Amino acid sequence: MNFKARTIIAVICILSLIHSALAQTRVQAGHVVETTVCAISRTPDHFNGKIVRLAARLESDGMDWTVLTDKDCKYGGMAIDMSGKFSGSDDLANALSSKSPGTIDKTITGVFIGRFEWRPNQVPARILHLKELHELKVMDTVAH
Repeated sequence: MNFKARTIIAVICILSLIHSALAQTRVQAGHVVETTVCAISRTPDHFNGKIVRLAARLESDGMDWTVLTDKDCKYGGMAIDMSGKFSGSDDLANALSSKSPGTIDKTITGVFIGRFEWRPNQVPARILHLKELHELKVMDTVAH
């Protein structure tokens, strides 16, 4: 087989692998449930074990607790597990540690993707095990 034929076969193989990888990504993305903090708070058993994607506000004291909240549900929220490596982890760590630790002097919002865990009768009962963070926004809180 000559060089040109081997090159064409190699290109076809590479394109086939790329197509396969993209198809796999689309299937995995298809398993992500678009939802809200409020919806999860209302029916957490429905979301247990699922990969969810939600826009939320992150609140933290900078030491012990960090939660996701939504202004549309006063009593809703969930703990967030950031112990594993996730995309956007460095940006979030920098945001949380800038100026005062936590969110006392800032508002942090973003789109959070992770596996939701419902643990009734435990504290915390609702946990998002973070896998990806997108659209991170940090705004200084103006003291009045």
